[in-house]
This record gives sequence, structure tokens and C-alpha cells, in this order.
Amino acid sequence: MPSGLRSAVLCLLMAGTVWTSSLSLVRVQFHQMEDGPALPGDFAYVPGEMVYFSTLVEGYKVTRDRVKLRWEVRAVDADGVLLDEPASGTVEEEIRPQDKEWRPRVRYQFLAPPLALPGTYTIRVDVTDEMAQTKAQIEAPFRLRGRPIERSDTLAIQNLGFFRSEEDDRPLTVAGYRPGETVWVRFDLTGYKFTAGNRFRVEYAVKVLNSAGEVLFAQDEPTAQENSSFYPQMYQPCIFNLSLDPDIAAAGYAIEVVARDLQSGNETTGRAAFRVE
Repeated sequence: MPSGLRSAVLCLLMAGTVWTSSLSLVRVQFHQMEDGPALPGDFAYVPGEMVYFSTLVEGYKVTRDRVKLRWEVRAVDADGVLLDEPASGTVEEEIRPQDKEWRPRVRYQFLAPPLALPGTYTIRVDVTDEMAQTKAQIEAPFRLRGRPIERSDTLAIQNLGFFRSEEDDRPLTVAGYRPGETVWVRFDLTGYKFTAGNRFRVEYAVKVLNSAGEVLFAQDEPTAQENSSFYPQMYQPCIFNLSLDPDIAAAGYAIEVVARDLQSGNETTGRAAFRVE
């Protein structure tokens, strides 16, 4: 059995069934823990949460008191891209007379990508009955909730906003600060290009402008961000802060972020206004 963040197992369990030659997958369920209660259809997992799945196999053929099944489980996004490595295996068991009420169960678990986009994803299960030479397949949809990110074909800054502290998850409705306070800024970078291993490399630099558009502060060196992952990380969250001088004049100001995709060379600029009162 694979260990760690994903595993799948096929075992024989006690359950009422009629032995037929029509292979099928029934009792398709998602859980928040292994063998936990079935989740309602409108449940949405959080990116970075473990997804638990199970289904029963029925209608397999028993030949000379033996059953032989082969199975594969995959979790994919709407484009068919794997979220994690597939799990597969076989079961070949001797079936005794008292075992005729048993049905195999497929269990699968994996870690939802921590920065997956919100939307509907799918678990696909394929089972082959080697004795009967029949196959069965199901596609079970599940939902992930997350940050509201729009897909982009080119580098883009999204959700640029001001916050009161590093821990806040909701941007300020009115971006107003007092002299001497710390300005927290968050944004998401998306639309960058990937190389082998789904690696991306981006950087960004920050400027502070006055109401006339004059540069009051410019970052000396850009901040670099890079990562690689099994499933493509479609956006990169960024956060920085600026400490306001106690003597700064009450007026309107702006933050300007210039981001660059180091793989493609594409650049983009985002700007957001705030006030010192």
C-alpha cells in the first residue's frame, strides 16, 4: 500500500450482493476521514486538505473459486491534468462458499494541491474483471473552494489589496492608514509560463507614488518567487509591507507593483491607491 499523502486499497468486505457478470461500481462516496461518513453532494474541500474517496465493486465473475480484478484511480482537473500520481493494483483471491456476500471496495486518498483553483475536479476509477474480460468506469466529481483567481494566458496581477495586518484575510474596504502605521499589501500573480517539472520563476518590485505620480520610494532589488510541483501551481500569492514615516503628510498615495515572468520575459504592472489620514 502506498504511504504518505496518497493510498488506494482494494479489499473484500462483507456486503449484500448478487453475483452477476455485469461489472459495476456502486456506493460512490467522498469522506473527510478514512471510512468516515459520506459527505453531502454540495460539500467543497479546501485546497491542501486530504480528499478521501471510496466505491464498491460488484458483478465480477468467479471462476474456479477465484476472482481477479485490476484497477486504477486518478484525480484530474477539468482539463484532464493529474492532481497527483495515479494509484493502481490488482486483487486475486480465492472465494470460499461463505464469501459469496462479499464485495471489493476501492479506497483512495490524496492531498488536494494547496494552491489549486476553485472549481470542480474529478476522480476516475477503472476496474477490469480479468476472469470475465469486462470493464467498468466511473467519474466522480468533487469541488474545491479557494481564492477567486481568473485564468490568464499572460502574466497578470490579481486581487491587489491593502490589509490591516499580516493575518487578515479580507482586504480593507477603505484603504486608510495613519502616520507611523504599517501598510500590508497582498496580490496574486498568475499567467506565468512553466518549464520541466511545472517550475515557474517570477519576480516583482514595489514603488510608492504620491498623488502627482512621483516616485517616493523604489525597492532596490526585486523579490523573487519560484516553485515546482507535480500539479501546476496556477498562481503565486505575494505579500509585503511598508512602514509609514511618522512625519508623512496626510494625502493620497499609491502602490505600484511591477512583476516579471523570468521564463518568458513578460511584464505586468498593478497599481492601487491608499490614503494617509
